[in-house]
Amino acid sequence: WNEKVKKARRKSSSGDDDEYKDYNSAKIGLFKNRKSTSKKKTPKNFSYLKNQLNNHSPIRISGKLKLISLGEIVYDRIKYHSTNYIYPVGYQIEKEYYSISNPLNMTIYRGSILDGGNSPIFRVECLDESKMVFDGNTPSKPWRDILIAIESSRKRLGMQTNETLSISGPSAYAFSMSTVVNLIERLPNADRCIKYRFKKYFPQKLKSKD
Repeated sequence: WNEKVKKARRKSSSGDDDEYKDYNSAKIGLFKNRKSTSKKKTPKNFSYLKNQLNNHSPIRISGKLKLISLGEIVYDRIKYHSTNYIYPVGYQIEKEYYSISNPLNMTIYRGSILDGGNSPIFRVECLDESKMVFDGNTPSKPWRDILIAIESSRKRLGMQTNETLSISGPSAYAFSMSTVVNLIERLPNADRCIKYRFKKYFPQKLKSKD
């Protein structure tokens, strides 16, 4: 009888071990699958992106926004940069947004920065049938005017309108996007913009190491 009990215990113990091994192997397999399917983030090659722009090949920054040109930094005129942003002359993006002609449709807006003397001109052109052009002395001014024009079209067409209008000009110009920030901070004379606080590139630290 004792021999039967011992055999039964060994069998039960063996079964528990097998179940434990099966559980562990399944758990390990699960984590292996997780590891193999995870996407590794690779750093962007900013030299390649700059060359792409130099060859007049736009960079798609997001699903609805393309960077066309980085432009050139004007460091010796104080209004061409701020603490948070640098406004290179010749900078240009194209952004998909609601059409002024028909707000039910989307269209392309071309945002540019022009040399306006003491301060830059922020220009946005609507590339739909309206062909409207909006200028401002801040990044937000032309985009606010675009929202007003879109709401006016909505009202004219009997569509529902928005009571409040809000848009971030720097975001619409892609100044807050990591790739754009990195590229602008690598432009010649970026380190000579005395008010600007670097976010990505930190040329001062690189110089100190040299």
